[in-house]
Amino acid sequence: MNRKLFVAPFYVFIILMVGFPLVLLVTHMFSGAGANFSGAFSAGSMAILWRSIWIAALVGVICLVIAYPIAYGLTVAGFKRGKVILLLFILPMWISLMLRAFALQQFFEMIGIGSVGLLPLVLSLVLEFLPLAIIPIYIVMSNVSKTYVEASQDLGASPWQTFRATVFPLALPGAVIGFLFAFIPTLSNYFLASFFGNNETMMIGQQINSLLRMAQPQIGQAAVVSMLLLVVIFTALFITDRLSKIGTKRGGLL
Repeated sequence: MNRKLFVAPFYVFIILMVGFPLVLLVTHMFSGAGANFSGAFSAGSMAILWRSIWIAALVGVICLVIAYPIAYGLTVAGFKRGKVILLLFILPMWISLMLRAFALQQFFEMIGIGSVGLLPLVLSLVLEFLPLAIIPIYIVMSNVSKTYVEASQDLGASPWQTFRATVFPLALPGAVIGFLFAFIPTLSNYFLASFFGNNETMMIGQQINSLLRMAQPQIGQAAVVSMLLLVVIFTALFITDRLSKIGTKRGGLL
Protein backbone atom coordinates (compact mmCIF):
# COMPACT_ATOMS: atom_id res chain seq x y z
CA MET A 1 0.00 0.00 0.00
CA ASN A 2 1.19 3.48 -0.82
CA ARG A 3 2.81 5.14 2.21
CA LYS A 4 1.24 8.46 1.28
CA LEU A 5 -2.14 7.07 2.29
CA PHE A 6 -0.92 6.70 5.87
CA VAL A 7 0.12 10.36 6.15
CA ALA A 8 -2.91 11.71 4.28
CA PRO A 9 -5.03 12.03 7.46
CA PHE A 10 -2.24 14.08 9.04
CA TYR A 11 -2.18 16.52 6.12
CA VAL A 12 -5.97 16.78 6.18
CA PHE A 13 -5.84 17.54 9.91
CA ILE A 14 -3.17 20.23 9.42
CA ILE A 15 -5.16 21.87 6.63
CA LEU A 16 -8.44 21.89 8.58
CA MET A 17 -7.09 22.74 12.05
CA VAL A 18 -4.15 25.01 11.17
CA GLY A 19 -4.32 26.17 7.57
CA PHE A 20 -8.00 27.05 7.45
CA PRO A 21 -8.00 29.04 10.74
CA LEU A 22 -4.93 30.97 9.56
CA VAL A 23 -6.70 31.86 6.32
CA LEU A 24 -9.69 33.13 8.32
CA LEU A 25 -7.34 35.08 10.59
CA VAL A 26 -5.67 36.83 7.66
CA THR A 27 -9.06 37.49 6.04
CA HIS A 28 -10.36 39.20 9.18
CA MET A 29 -7.13 41.18 9.53
CA PHE A 30 -7.75 43.00 6.25
CA SER A 31 -11.53 43.23 6.57
CA GLY A 32 -11.53 46.67 8.16
CA ALA A 33 -8.89 48.44 6.09
CA GLY A 34 -6.41 50.33 8.31
CA ALA A 35 -8.62 50.55 11.39
CA ASN A 36 -7.69 47.05 12.54
CA PHE A 37 -3.96 47.77 12.34
CA SER A 38 -4.16 51.24 13.88
CA GLY A 39 -6.02 49.82 16.87
CA ALA A 40 -3.69 46.83 17.25
CA PHE A 41 -0.57 49.00 17.01
CA SER A 42 -1.84 51.75 19.29
CA ALA A 43 0.19 52.74 22.36
CA GLY A 44 -2.19 50.96 24.71
CA SER A 45 -2.16 47.74 22.69
CA MET A 46 1.63 47.75 22.40
CA ALA A 47 1.92 48.28 26.16
CA ILE A 48 -0.19 45.15 26.74
CA LEU A 49 1.95 43.17 24.27
CA TRP A 50 5.24 44.16 25.90
CA ARG A 51 3.80 43.54 29.36
CA SER A 52 2.73 40.07 28.27
CA ILE A 53 6.20 39.36 26.87
CA TRP A 54 8.11 40.39 29.97
CA ILE A 55 5.72 38.63 32.35
CA ALA A 56 6.00 35.45 30.24
CA ALA A 57 9.80 35.80 30.14
CA LEU A 58 9.90 36.35 33.92
CA VAL A 59 7.77 33.26 34.52
CA GLY A 60 9.97 31.24 32.15
CA VAL A 61 13.19 32.32 33.89
CA ILE A 62 11.78 31.64 37.37
CA CYS A 63 10.60 28.20 36.23
CA LEU A 64 14.08 27.46 34.86
CA VAL A 65 15.83 28.57 38.06
CA ILE A 66 13.57 26.27 40.10
CA ALA A 67 13.33 23.41 37.59
CA TYR A 68 17.07 22.96 36.94
CA PRO A 69 18.08 21.91 40.48
CA ILE A 70 14.88 19.86 40.86
CA ALA A 71 15.57 17.98 37.61
CA TYR A 72 19.18 17.46 38.68
CA GLY A 73 18.02 16.12 42.04
CA LEU A 74 15.57 13.78 40.33
CA THR A 75 18.37 12.48 38.12
CA VAL A 76 20.67 11.89 41.09
CA ALA A 77 17.84 10.18 43.00
CA GLY A 78 17.80 7.32 40.50
CA PHE A 79 15.35 6.15 37.88
CA LYS A 80 12.58 4.67 40.04
CA ARG A 81 12.68 7.22 42.85
CA GLY A 82 13.01 10.10 40.39
CA LYS A 83 9.95 8.92 38.44
CA VAL A 84 7.87 8.79 41.62
CA ILE A 85 8.92 12.31 42.70
CA LEU A 86 8.28 13.63 39.19
CA LEU A 87 4.81 12.12 39.31
CA LEU A 88 4.13 14.09 42.52
CA PHE A 89 4.87 17.31 40.62
CA ILE A 90 2.53 16.30 37.79
CA LEU A 91 -0.39 15.04 39.90
CA PRO A 92 -1.79 18.52 40.75
CA MET A 93 -2.23 19.17 37.03
CA TRP A 94 -4.86 16.42 36.97
CA ILE A 95 -7.05 18.55 39.22
CA SER A 96 -9.40 21.11 37.68
CA LEU A 97 -7.63 24.39 36.96
CA MET A 98 -10.49 26.33 38.51
CA LEU A 99 -10.22 24.39 41.77
CA ARG A 100 -6.48 24.98 41.86
CA ALA A 101 -6.98 28.67 41.20
CA PHE A 102 -9.46 29.03 44.06
CA ALA A 103 -7.10 27.09 46.36
CA LEU A 104 -4.19 29.37 45.40
CA GLN A 105 -6.37 32.42 45.94
CA GLN A 106 -7.15 31.31 49.49
CA PHE A 107 -3.49 30.49 50.11
CA PHE A 108 -2.27 33.86 48.84
CA GLU A 109 -4.77 35.67 51.03
CA MET A 110 -3.74 33.53 54.02
CA ILE A 111 -0.03 34.45 53.67
CA GLY A 112 -0.88 38.11 53.13
CA ILE A 113 0.21 38.82 49.55
CA GLY A 114 -3.32 39.41 48.28
CA SER A 115 -5.21 37.55 45.62
CA VAL A 116 -4.98 40.11 42.81
CA GLY A 117 -1.96 41.84 41.36
CA LEU A 118 1.39 41.20 39.71
CA LEU A 119 2.87 39.00 42.45
CA PRO A 120 -0.11 36.62 42.77
CA LEU A 121 -0.32 36.44 38.97
CA VAL A 122 3.35 35.56 38.50
CA LEU A 123 3.32 33.03 41.35
CA SER A 124 0.20 31.32 40.01
CA LEU A 125 1.70 31.08 36.52
CA VAL A 126 4.97 29.69 37.89
CA LEU A 127 3.16 27.05 39.94
CA GLU A 128 1.00 26.15 36.95
CA PHE A 129 3.78 25.67 34.40
CA LEU A 130 6.69 24.56 36.61
CA PRO A 131 6.01 20.83 35.98
CA LEU A 132 6.13 21.49 32.23
CA ALA A 133 9.58 23.05 32.67
CA ILE A 134 10.89 20.21 34.85
CA ILE A 135 9.96 17.35 32.51
CA PRO A 136 12.15 18.17 29.45
CA ILE A 137 15.13 19.14 31.63
CA TYR A 138 14.83 15.90 33.58
CA ILE A 139 14.57 13.83 30.40
CA VAL A 140 17.70 15.42 28.90
CA MET A 141 19.67 15.20 32.16
CA SER A 142 18.75 11.54 32.62
CA ASN A 143 20.22 10.81 29.19
CA VAL A 144 23.54 12.54 29.93
CA SER A 145 26.20 9.85 30.27
CA LYS A 146 27.48 9.45 33.82
CA THR A 147 30.99 9.10 32.42
CA TYR A 148 31.09 12.88 31.87
CA VAL A 149 30.28 13.51 35.52
CA GLU A 150 32.74 10.86 36.68
CA ALA A 151 35.48 12.29 34.46
CA SER A 152 34.85 15.75 35.86
CA GLN A 153 35.09 14.46 39.41
CA ASP A 154 38.27 12.50 38.61
CA LEU A 155 39.84 15.74 37.39
CA GLY A 156 39.16 17.30 40.80
CA ALA A 157 36.08 19.36 40.01
CA SER A 158 33.72 20.17 42.85
CA PRO A 159 30.01 19.23 42.59
CA TRP A 160 29.19 22.84 41.69
CA GLN A 161 31.93 22.96 39.03
CA THR A 162 30.72 19.62 37.63
CA PHE A 163 27.17 20.93 37.41
CA ARG A 164 28.16 24.29 35.91
CA ALA A 165 30.72 23.05 33.39
CA THR A 166 29.34 19.64 32.47
CA VAL A 167 25.71 18.98 33.37
CA PHE A 168 24.37 22.49 32.73
CA PRO A 169 25.62 22.92 29.11
CA LEU A 170 24.76 19.34 28.14
CA ALA A 171 21.22 19.78 29.48
CA LEU A 172 20.77 23.19 27.85
CA PRO A 173 18.49 21.86 25.05
CA GLY A 174 16.11 20.59 27.74
CA ALA A 175 16.29 23.95 29.50
CA VAL A 176 15.38 25.72 26.26
CA ILE A 177 12.34 23.49 25.82
CA GLY A 178 11.42 23.95 29.48
CA PHE A 179 11.58 27.72 29.08
CA LEU A 180 9.33 27.56 26.03
CA PHE A 181 6.88 25.28 27.84
CA ALA A 182 6.50 28.02 30.44
CA PHE A 183 6.87 31.08 28.20
CA ILE A 184 4.40 30.24 25.43
CA PRO A 185 1.36 29.22 27.54
CA THR A 186 2.00 32.17 29.87
CA LEU A 187 2.13 34.58 26.93
CA SER A 188 -1.28 33.47 25.67
CA ASN A 189 -2.83 32.70 29.05
CA TYR A 190 -6.32 34.02 29.70
CA PHE A 191 -7.84 32.28 32.74
CA LEU A 192 -5.11 32.85 35.34
CA ALA A 193 -4.40 36.32 33.96
CA SER A 194 -8.06 37.20 34.50
CA PHE A 195 -8.35 35.40 37.85
CA PHE A 196 -5.29 36.89 39.55
CA GLY A 197 -4.65 39.95 37.42
CA ASN A 198 -6.13 43.46 37.30
CA ASN A 199 -6.14 46.37 34.85
CA GLU A 200 -2.45 47.03 35.53
CA THR A 201 -1.48 43.45 34.65
CA MET A 202 -3.73 42.97 31.62
CA MET A 203 -2.20 40.50 29.17
CA ILE A 204 -2.72 39.81 25.49
CA GLY A 205 -5.11 36.90 26.04
CA GLN A 206 -7.40 39.18 28.03
CA GLN A 207 -7.13 41.85 25.35
CA ILE A 208 -8.23 39.46 22.60
CA ASN A 209 -11.14 38.28 24.75
CA SER A 210 -12.24 41.84 25.52
CA LEU A 211 -12.14 42.79 21.83
CA LEU A 212 -14.39 39.86 20.96
CA ARG A 213 -16.82 40.56 23.83
CA MET A 214 -17.49 44.22 22.99
CA ALA A 215 -21.01 45.32 22.04
CA GLN A 216 -19.65 45.51 18.50
CA PRO A 217 -16.97 42.78 18.42
CA GLN A 218 -13.69 44.01 16.94
CA ILE A 219 -12.89 40.75 15.15
CA GLY A 220 -10.44 42.34 12.73
CA GLN A 221 -8.41 44.03 15.45
CA ALA A 222 -8.45 40.82 17.51
CA ALA A 223 -7.12 38.98 14.44
CA VAL A 224 -4.22 41.43 14.11
CA VAL A 225 -3.40 41.09 17.81
CA SER A 226 -3.54 37.30 17.45
CA MET A 227 -1.14 37.46 14.52
CA LEU A 228 1.24 39.60 16.59
CA LEU A 229 1.08 36.91 19.25
CA LEU A 230 2.04 34.27 16.66
CA VAL A 231 4.95 36.42 15.48
CA VAL A 232 6.26 36.73 19.05
CA ILE A 233 5.94 32.97 19.61
CA PHE A 234 7.75 32.05 16.38
CA THR A 235 10.46 34.63 17.16
CA ALA A 236 10.93 33.06 20.59
CA LEU A 237 11.13 29.61 18.98
CA PHE A 238 13.79 30.82 16.53
CA ILE A 239 15.92 32.53 19.21
CA THR A 240 15.76 29.62 21.64
CA ASP A 241 16.58 27.16 18.86
CA ARG A 242 19.73 29.13 18.05
CA LEU A 243 20.70 29.30 21.72
CA SER A 244 20.13 25.57 22.09
CA LYS A 245 22.45 24.81 19.16
CA ILE A 246 25.15 27.13 20.53
CA GLY A 247 24.90 25.52 23.97
CA THR A 248 25.11 22.02 22.49
CA LYS A 249 28.26 22.89 20.50
CA ARG A 250 29.92 24.39 23.57
CA GLY A 251 28.85 21.59 25.92
CA GLY A 252 32.04 19.61 25.59
CA LEU A 253 34.33 22.68 25.68
CA LEU A 254 33.27 24.36 28.92
